[in-house]
Amino acid sequence: MPPASYLVPPSGAAAARGLAARDAPRARLDARSSTRPIRAFRPRRGAHRVRSSPGRPGPTVSATGSSADDSGDDSFGAASKQAPPPLRIAVVGAGPCGLTTALALHHHGFEDVTVYDKFPEIKPALGAAFNLNGGASVLDKLGVLATFREHNNPMRVVRTRRVGNDLLGQTELMNIDIDSLIREDANARDSLISNTDGDAMCGTVMRCDLLRALGERVPRDWLRLGPQYEVVGAHKSATRIDERTKKRVPVSTLQFADGTYSAPYDLIVGCDGIKSKVRSAMFGPYESKSSGIRIVFGCTGDGEVTEACEGARPEVEHGEIHQWFGDGCYALVYTAGGSLDKKQHNVAVCIADDDPDVDENAEWRLSEGVRFDDGVNDAKAVTRDEKEPLDGVEKNARARSAALAALRAYEMPKSVVTVAENCDRFFDVGVRYHDPLSNWSDDLGVFCLAGDACHAMPPFLGQGANQALQDAWVLAEQLARARDDSAEEKTAALRRYEAIRKPPTTAIMLSSRVIGFVETGSGLVAVARDAAFGVLGKLGIAGKIFLKNAVPTLE
Repeated sequence: MPPASYLVPPSGAAAARGLAARDAPRARLDARSSTRPIRAFRPRRGAHRVRSSPGRPGPTVSATGSSADDSGDDSFGAASKQAPPPLRIAVVGAGPCGLTTALALHHHGFEDVTVYDKFPEIKPALGAAFNLNGGASVLDKLGVLATFREHNNPMRVVRTRRVGNDLLGQTELMNIDIDSLIREDANARDSLISNTDGDAMCGTVMRCDLLRALGERVPRDWLRLGPQYEVVGAHKSATRIDERTKKRVPVSTLQFADGTYSAPYDLIVGCDGIKSKVRSAMFGPYESKSSGIRIVFGCTGDGEVTEACEGARPEVEHGEIHQWFGDGCYALVYTAGGSLDKKQHNVAVCIADDDPDVDENAEWRLSEGVRFDDGVNDAKAVTRDEKEPLDGVEKNARARSAALAALRAYEMPKSVVTVAENCDRFFDVGVRYHDPLSNWSDDLGVFCLAGDACHAMPPFLGQGANQALQDAWVLAEQLARARDDSAEEKTAALRRYEAIRKPPTTAIMLSSRVIGFVETGSGLVAVARDAAFGVLGKLGIAGKIFLKNAVPTLE
């Protein structure tokens, strides 16, 4: 059971939305703004695709002819003296997983990488905050720890309390000092204390801030963003001749929404979330499963709305995560952002919702706002009697109404309600997941999956983004260790990647499902939960469970 079950929207693919991409100098992003976009170069029309699958692919197309590395940052050079195999790699999805995968490939010396996403810009205006710990250690390896520090709010203490008194007359169930917990454990100290600055790598960052920071560092001519790059399928459709061995090597292509195809790739990495098209290409059509839990998230402004931010939560509590357990409801309050004027306060309200069509809580159903089933706005908000999409203002208003109604109905404390009242952005989340996969890559080694595409999990252990970033590092590192670009070496690298990453993600995925049920439980489940959390906190077991999930598994 987690001492810090951190609720985040699933870290699926593509959170970028905005204006059409333009040929323009690289955007300089204002750190005070959450709306400035990152745009890709636009290649010549049709240069990225063909009408049928050709033979050996040529070099990556760039509108300027520049090299893959235009970041000007030496920290992204090859990780070792030995050059990686000359693989041509496509990454589908420009969310946290996809962008980190691109950065990790760049860090390990790969030069021919293309990132595809259907949204025209990395302009994230959606999503709440998430906690990074093991994922932060990956950012440290990639040389961007300073950027993480700039945008992160250190996570110091987790306080877990019950609404009203439990059977033992207690409101406080447990307190966990995160910094001490990490420093007193040898494994955690080695992996979660930075050698760069000596501080713990555990903090809360807004999804939009992380995406902008990662997007700035991906070589700009690697990005293919816009509706013309919407991937609807992937195909094992060709072979090429290996220049070293003269043998035929399998390759694959991407199919776009307009019916055209990409040039062939040696490897397509699906970082495209819970509705992954790459996963569908590997296993056929599938449906994600409902956890039976709904969450409404609220966020205050991006720091420029200082009055609302200051009024929402006292500064002394900014480093604290507050968990509140009610009889059938769970609420979480937390703060993200770097400097004081950039803080954003978040609230998450969770209740059990077993039947999406018939709900005993009519107000919750009536007030349902926008759904983010995989972290992407599907614009499918509905009421009980109306199936027409709502505009953004109405969706936000209905989600806000739902959050406040639930907090009051379940008698959450005033401090939680105050944060919700000060939030100016709300969204409604249907929590979904996948069962563990038998394998993460295909037999030919032309497809593989990372992040939510292969292990979408309920967010109740706060590990979705952390595990996705770890996937990205391990995948790039194992591919870089391949001795050549032969099919045998490539498939062996993918098997090593899966062997390292599948066990921890499977365990966390299964645990998250149980935790969600327990934390939103009512009646006897709630009584048992509160008693158990109190005991686990006193014995120090809850902290050990937190560390077990937070310590990264990279080898």
